[in-house]
Amino acid sequence: SLMKPNPAPIHRAALAVDASSTRCVLVGDSTSDIEGGRAAEVRTIGFANKPGKRTLLLRAGADAITDGTDGMAELARALHRELPN
Repeated sequence: SLMKPNPAPIHRAALAVDASSTRCVLVGDSTSDIEGGRAAEVRTIGFANKPGKRTLLLRAGADAITDGTDGMAELARALHRELPN
């Protein structure tokens, strides 16, 4: 009952690092990851690691999408866009 999309594990992770949800980002490759992040009120980046996932992750409400073609640089750019200064 506490698996995503339940926000409890995401809240626990934020508490473990003493971070507010406004400073957290969840990177996930499933719609339940994105739904859980939204339920926990954290920013979400969908990792579209398979064909067709981009559309599914966007429909689930991902704030940004990466497919990893540019490696970690693409993820870093998405994080920079999604985190407030």
